[in-house]
Amino acid sequence: MVKLTGVVFILFLLGFTSSFGQVVYQETVWYDLDSLESVLPNQQGTEKINTLYRIAATLCFEDFEESLIYANEALELSEKTGYKAGIAAATRFKGHAYYYNGEYPKALDLLWKSMNMYEELEDDYHVARLVLEIGTVNLAALNNEVARELFGKAMQRLGKTKEDGSQVGSVSDTLLLYSVIGRTLRVTGKLDSALSVYKTYVDIGRKNNLELTNLMVHVGFISICYSYLGQYDSALYYYRQALNYPEVNPSIKILKHEYKRRMASLYLTIGKIDTAMNFLTDAYEFLSKKGYLMPSQLASLQLGELYLSLKDIPKANFYFQRSEELMEEQLKKGSFYRFDSLKYTVSFGWEVMAPLSKKFITEFIYNNAVNFYQKMYRYHKKNNNKEAYFYFIEKYVKTKDTLNKIERRREIVEVQTKYETERKEEEIISLSQENELNEYRIKQSRIIQFGLVGVLFLGLAFVVLFIRQNRLKVEQEKTSLQQKLFRTQMNPHFIFNSLSSIQHLVMNEESEKASIFLAMFSTLVRNVLNSSVNNTISLNDEIKTIESYLALQKIRYTDKFDFVVDVDPRIDTESLTIPPMLAQPFIENSIEHGMKHKKETGHIDIRFRLAGDLIIFEVEDDGIGRKKAGEIKSKQILNHQSMATSITRDRLKVLNKKLKKKIELRIIDLKNESGEASGTKVVMKIPFEVI
Repeated sequence: MVKLTGVVFILFLLGFTSSFGQVVYQETVWYDLDSLESVLPNQQGTEKINTLYRIAATLCFEDFEESLIYANEALELSEKTGYKAGIAAATRFKGHAYYYNGEYPKALDLLWKSMNMYEELEDDYHVARLVLEIGTVNLAALNNEVARELFGKAMQRLGKTKEDGSQVGSVSDTLLLYSVIGRTLRVTGKLDSALSVYKTYVDIGRKNNLELTNLMVHVGFISICYSYLGQYDSALYYYRQALNYPEVNPSIKILKHEYKRRMASLYLTIGKIDTAMNFLTDAYEFLSKKGYLMPSQLASLQLGELYLSLKDIPKANFYFQRSEELMEEQLKKGSFYRFDSLKYTVSFGWEVMAPLSKKFITEFIYNNAVNFYQKMYRYHKKNNNKEAYFYFIEKYVKTKDTLNKIERRREIVEVQTKYETERKEEEIISLSQENELNEYRIKQSRIIQFGLVGVLFLGLAFVVLFIRQNRLKVEQEKTSLQQKLFRTQMNPHFIFNSLSSIQHLVMNEESEKASIFLAMFSTLVRNVLNSSVNNTISLNDEIKTIESYLALQKIRYTDKFDFVVDVDPRIDTESLTIPPMLAQPFIENSIEHGMKHKKETGHIDIRFRLAGDLIIFEVEDDGIGRKKAGEIKSKQILNHQSMATSITRDRLKVLNKKLKKKIELRIIDLKNESGEASGTKVVMKIPFEVI
């Protein structure tokens, strides 16, 4: 058993080592589908339930609808018979199906439910696996902070010692851990650390006779790290190691030709053109003949560019044409492979981690297509080939438009996933506080029962419990106020109006404006969600949230107001932190009460000034003033219900209980020389912290 200490778990999906044809999935629960379907008709009870959810598990990444049918049947039978383990497993694999279908919020809901069921069954291993899977969904939705926290919790659970002295997690879990940590480090640019992790993976794998395809893939990852570091000799050394692996299955032979394609780029970099040409030609001919569309398309594009650099235009055009044909075939089939059977082999490396979902493959192909068509239209423009130039630029525009739509849908799902995660965390916090209060009540009851022990002991216990109750009350009040303020910041009218604006732009085919609006809306939602769970945030993040909110409101209220955000140049906005969500309520009031009813264009000034150990925050508008706004509001039956200011005042009281230097708030009614209302000014003095 290999024991890990002090390492963060960053796992990509699930955790069993299985063999499916020639692919060796490190992370996917898989069973022999034909065998399961053949025995199913003769089974009853729990035996039938187990077969049903195993079929669902095997189909979850292949056929979403069929997987749900089997999972739902397993769930229904389990509920009828009271088979709790069956309910938990069927719920889990329904979550997997939704994950592979790109429906992350639904997947999260099902996986949380399954984890709670396994906790009731005291199944430590499956609880740990579910924590990892929930982290995986968040990771896929770019909710990285939450994912890292979940992976840390999974690490603790997998590292627990069982009654027999062994760990909950196995050697396979350890290797999977190293693999995905290496991947995470590599894609975030921490290449030296990634190298160390990958080398450890290969060492442990060899000692434990890990399947050769997995080892070969990770030797390739070592080479990639060295390539990015510019250490080309070391990269080539490890690729040559991989080329010496025995060809015990088709995947290894295919990987060797993919590695030759990558090695060709390195040989070109160090000036060995003939060697690069031979490797690229060999890779292209083998991979294209076998039907591996994606790597052979890349190889043909590389050959075209190489011949172009050698001024051999006919050969360059030949390989560019072959590259186009292979790209068109990928787009038409929506696949990396000419034949469906090829998806059960490893041709690029990443397939050993988990099956590739259809949504992932589609987005990847369109990304490659956009890059390819862009290269082609630039090439033909440079050579003054107008017909080819217009042909490829039309292809580029259409493909880019489709890719933008795919990416927008994914971004919306990412925002929804983050929102659902935050909501779930709030439920957990609320439940935890309720449990603490219940524990307190139980203890209080016991104190009464054992009150005869002595007046002194009872008095001492009462003091301790009173202090604890007070602390809990303050924390609950703080959490409640922050949640209320969060709801006022993301009120339904604002969300509905923003989404309606996006829909209007999309329907009118104003894709550029829709993308800009969606990006601002996504940024605002993401910042507000982050702010809602943190005690403090950087001043830079607070300013970004303010700017996104004002920009969206300016679009909603066209020509109603202008704004300026002025930051004292002495302020290091990245290193100073303040309590979140203090500014927005007053900016909202300036818009809703000061600007909304003003006939001419108004102006809002937001200022941040440094004064010793304080940030002086000001919101000044030239609106109609609070008195006139109140008069207008009293005459309206339906009006804007702004609770944010009163909630903020209550929140300041709670915050000031813990602060040595208090937050001060003043609201000033501005008047002109004639004594008439000319706007409102809010001044807040905020103590800051330095990180």
